[in-house]
Amino acid sequence: MMQLMWPLIVVLIAGHCTIALADDGHRQGFVWPGNGQPLDRAVWGHADGIQIGLAPTPGPHGLMRVYTPHFGQPYPHRINFISVEPMAMGQRGRDQSELAHSKIRDARGLRFVATDSLEPPDLSAVTALTSGKVSEDGNRLRIFVHTESFPNGSKPIIEVVFDRSRRSEVDLIRHLSPSSAPLAECVLSATMGNYAQLRRIQLVDSTAIASALWGEETKDALHFYPWRTFQANQLPKDAAGRTLAILHSDVTDYREVRYGESIPATWRYRGLPVVQYWRAERDSHPILAVNARDTYWQIEQPIPGGRSIENFELRQPFRPGQRITFGIAANIASAIGKH
Repeated sequence: MMQLMWPLIVVLIAGHCTIALADDGHRQGFVWPGNGQPLDRAVWGHADGIQIGLAPTPGPHGLMRVYTPHFGQPYPHRINFISVEPMAMGQRGRDQSELAHSKIRDARGLRFVATDSLEPPDLSAVTALTSGKVSEDGNRLRIFVHTESFPNGSKPIIEVVFDRSRRSEVDLIRHLSPSSAPLAECVLSATMGNYAQLRRIQLVDSTAIASALWGEETKDALHFYPWRTFQANQLPKDAAGRTLAILHSDVTDYREVRYGESIPATWRYRGLPVVQYWRAERDSHPILAVNARDTYWQIEQPIPGGRSIENFELRQPFRPGQRITFGIAANIASAIGKH
């Protein structure tokens, strides 16, 4: 498609596209639906950096997609997915956006809709592919990802912020809809570590290896090994004192990985080796939690090289406006050195 010369707001109503000019012209270096990509592709972010996508881009409902084209992951390959997993006050466990039943869709996976405002939209009536809002100085692009209500009555809103100075990071700020049940936690979990075969966790003075974290424990009904946790004092910090959860693979050249013939393309890694990380706000004292698999999700085919970490997340009590950053870097030093 020819590059569109003006920022757009695109709204899909009953299968038809309506187009309006956006109100901000400081968008060079960012992408949004209709800007150099199909009008119905729900992807936002850096033109040459990290991007976030929602359905109807390929993948399950109830998950944000993380794209990293600058590290050799061509669309629609994702480096990871991020799920939203709130725990209501008084609840013992968490609801999961990917697994919860959608009343709107009458299927598994909650509906996510992006707008340019905290004001909750009517998710059942209109799907809006907004161009997002750009700050007055042109340095930040933001959207708001609204979820339909979870079974526990919670309704979080995730503010997604891209900063021009940090093309390999995205800030995720957690809010709560006025109609939501109060929350004890709102965990954002990276759920696709097996794609990059993440097996190493960088600690303050050592590296935890997936093969050593689990023995012969019984896997659960979904074939996950049990959660392992690490306290904030075990995890590295950046120069500003913010806690980092840094994971990477033992694979140095993915072209040498030998996949089974039945492994689909979605699980075959593309691009350069990278480290993936979460970064918490200073003095927030998060806990890193990881689980693992030795077979790929749903297809139950063996992962080349054996057991690897699938979900990794930073857990902390919920408060409105709480920020967490997801990032990709070429190496550990680059991840720690980011500001």
